[in-house]
Amino acid sequence: MLTEFGKAIRKIRLDKGEILKDMAKRLGVSSAFLSAVENGRKNVPEKWIDQIIEFYQLDEEGQKKLKQAYFETKDSAAIFGLENMAKSSGTKRKAALVFTRTFENMSDETAEQILKVLQNNAVGEEKKGE
Repeated sequence: MLTEFGKAIRKIRLDKGEILKDMAKRLGVSSAFLSAVENGRKNVPEKWIDQIIEFYQLDEEGQKKLKQAYFETKDSAAIFGLENMAKSSGTKRKAALVFTRTFENMSDETAEQILKVLQNNAVGEEKKGE
């Protein structure tokens, strides 16, 4: 499954009329490696951000979108591991990221509400399996 970063660089490639092989060559990697990064099987090399911005002359908005996609993918990988995130739905990834970003400022009351929802969900899943 494509990561947010994978979606962002695919869009850049398509907008510039390039194929995967072209971008891989610019980044100095194989097409297989670039594909693995797009699909969350490999970590995104941080140096790629500046290289892509320079190679494709991204405007301010394009740079912002690329960096946001990078951090979303990086955060997802750090929390759940690349394999688990690649297998998760987009909605689940977004929920995990929102949780992560708001965790520090979350009230205990909100944390308790979330915990109850998750515990109820776990009980419901166990009953389905019986």
